[in-house]
Amino acid sequence: MRMRWTIGVAVGLIVLVPTIHGLVSAQGCGKCDGAPIKEDQPVPKKRSEVKKIPGAVLGTVTVPAPTPPPGTPPPPTPAHPPEEPDHEYDTFSFFLIPTLDWEIQNHGELPRLHEAFQDFSGQIGGRHLAVWFTGANIHGVDTGRNQIFCRRFNLPFEQGPYVVMMRKHPDDLKQTDQVLTIQLNDINAARVMNVLKVLVEDLHSGAAIHEQAIELERLMQIFLSAKDRKGLGGIAIALVKPPR
Repeated sequence: MRMRWTIGVAVGLIVLVPTIHGLVSAQGCGKCDGAPIKEDQPVPKKRSEVKKIPGAVLGTVTVPAPTPPPGTPPPPTPAHPPEEPDHEYDTFSFFLIPTLDWEIQNHGELPRLHEAFQDFSGQIGGRHLAVWFTGANIHGVDTGRNQIFCRRFNLPFEQGPYVVMMRKHPDDLKQTDQVLTIQLNDINAARVMNVLKVLVEDLHSGAAIHEQAIELERLMQIFLSAKDRKGLGGIAIALVKPPR
């Protein structure tokens, strides 16, 4: 059964803040694209759908060209850079902030947290989409829609924020599928960024970007190893199944 991603907005003033809406940096993102999803927008399946979202970030991989011999004329500059062909995403990650109190206490760090989440998601490999639900309150995060997603996976609000990863679009998940969750247990944004940085260090191998998506079971083992070795107290990592 497909789930409609809608959220009712309570009566009140809504201020849209452009610097908070976007995933502000694609640096270190590899092939990861980022989508700030607002209000009743569906979670995209294809890159062509992400391109239509204001504030979306399309990650690219830059490979330095070999140094030409002395005296070689520079290559002509194309009038329009080639576009990457459209494709469906094969991995998804979501950063979920289900409580307004946490968001208010950490709202000054949200742009930097966007960057850390985007960098983290770019290391998972494959054709990856990083999603941040945004725009339903004055601080730039759609708390209500985050709560809908947390309810779907039985994630207690007070134990968030969460990073949730899956190998299928959320509308296509079956009971036999697995979802990887990182439960951040109300730690502040600065500590969340440190956790994501440590996990990225264990995922990243030199300058290489993973071409294939890492299996969720392997991801969990990498994260658990990093948690034990680096002393990342206050977080929990688990594989869960979608509820019936």
